[in-house]
Amino acid sequence: MSINPIKSILKSYFDLRIDQLNETLIVSNIKQASEFKGTNLWALIAAILIASVGLNMNSTAVIIGAMLISPLMGPIIGIGYALATFNLEMFKQAAKNFLTFVIISVVTASIYFWISPFKEMGSEITGRTFPTAYDVLIAFFGGVAGIVAFTRKEKSNIIPGVAIATALMPPLCVAGFGIANFNFSCFAGATYLFIINCVMIAFATFMVSKVIFRVPNFVYAEGISKKRINTIFYLIILLTIIPSIYMGYTLVQKTKFTENTKNYVADEIENKNIPVLKYNSSYTKNEIEVFTLSDIDSNVQKIIIENSEFYGLKNPSIKFKSAKEYIAQSSEKETADQQKIVALQDSLVAYQNLQAAIHNQNQEEKDILTELHAIEPKVKAFGIIDMNFVDASKTHIPLFIVTDDMIPKEMESSIRRYLVTKFPNDSISINYKLIKNY
Repeated sequence: MSINPIKSILKSYFDLRIDQLNETLIVSNIKQASEFKGTNLWALIAAILIASVGLNMNSTAVIIGAMLISPLMGPIIGIGYALATFNLEMFKQAAKNFLTFVIISVVTASIYFWISPFKEMGSEITGRTFPTAYDVLIAFFGGVAGIVAFTRKEKSNIIPGVAIATALMPPLCVAGFGIANFNFSCFAGATYLFIINCVMIAFATFMVSKVIFRVPNFVYAEGISKKRINTIFYLIILLTIIPSIYMGYTLVQKTKFTENTKNYVADEIENKNIPVLKYNSSYTKNEIEVFTLSDIDSNVQKIIIENSEFYGLKNPSIKFKSAKEYIAQSSEKETADQQKIVALQDSLVAYQNLQAAIHNQNQEEKDILTELHAIEPKVKAFGIIDMNFVDASKTHIPLFIVTDDMIPKEMESSIRRYLVTKFPNDSISINYKLIKNY
């Protein structure tokens, strides 16, 4: 059978040039999607706030809504396409808009999470702090779908789908959460996930444009090396991918360790009629901690530990603990929780006492003002200044009196005598302020 008919059939199914826009319209579409004004700016602000609220609420549906609104895909596609065509002007504009989008997003999210009273890291936030090689694949194929959608004559639902799959906005908001709460690991993980998404979308755009669309190159200014720019671009991609591969490998190993531990405890301990109250496992420490209702004979323990190798566990540190230790550990946690509650209650009592003291002082000031005004009608206001200080014998209290006219010296003496009776155990200083027509 000839190869040509097969090639023709494949081409008829996979040819993207049938409904492709011309070069001018493609560039126009991408530039419009990369603009930092009008609809894109409003959409960005809305997406930032929606994503931040969704992360705070731990709501997947709200976060998906933010992904659909976010205009971040446009500048990234623009960067990849500009590199593919060696269009420096387009690259500069797209990169400038992209950086502006990112800065505004992170700053806005940081302010929101700084103001927000909810500081806990929910699953939606935690899930965006540990990127892996799977995120690289998702971003790359998302970028492939993205550039295909940008170059079509008919609009489709590809762009919204890519926006959800690659999730550009949530990692930026999580980075803002890390900044607001001084959580560097949270900030670093979310930022790295965002970098992976951006680089791989741009790389996919670059590869599809060069290999499949075979877009023409713009003329470079003299002295600019295409080879040098390509080398830098590929180096950035490599530096982005390598850490994610390691993190992906670690995630796979951790998942396997957790699953193997679960099977090991079920088969080797629970199936031997040894009641297990609880077990903890740590991949990083290669440690398993098992709490049992009854004590296990040392010889049985030895056999159980030796059998761990049949479950893919490599020389783990296995510790068997009794019900008493389980109760003690639970009690410690309860004690810690109780201490937190007591501390909160103490804070509430202290706040209530402060409010009561302020109320009492205000009432005292009102009562004294009434009596001072009876002594001298020119007295219009009275206050106890919160700048008291104490020496070895007594407290020194500054007092503040407002009058609407000068008062005689003998009247000042009367006022002092009265105030001394109100503060018999303290040293007072009286400060007069004259305010006409008070």
